[in-house]
Amino acid sequence: MRDVKKNGGDIHPMIYSDLKDREAYRLLFPNYPDVVDIPHLGEMLGGISRKTAYKLMRDNEIAHLKVGRAYKIPKCHIIAYLQKCGMPEKEGSVPLESKGPFR
Repeated sequence: MRDVKKNGGDIHPMIYSDLKDREAYRLLFPNYPDVVDIPHLGEMLGGISRKTAYKLMRDNEIAHLKVGRAYKIPKCHIIAYLQKCGMPEKEGSVPLESKGPFR
């Protein structure tokens, strides 16, 4: 594998990717706690409804924990979901836009 040049030194691509993830974690949603609830999740994803937030978790689109009756979502899983949404589609996959009820 080829190394990525960063600040004059060689950095392995996996480490460089991890640095980008850490940078994203530091920069995205700084005013939210590390673990959020459903209302915060809705805010973080642009004001989606509670029903849509529950659907994302039910469909395992966003990894989450259930503590008693409450859902807890680590912020890193929300960031991972957003990064996954921005990735190019794999061959044979269904585009995100066509997964909704209005096909």
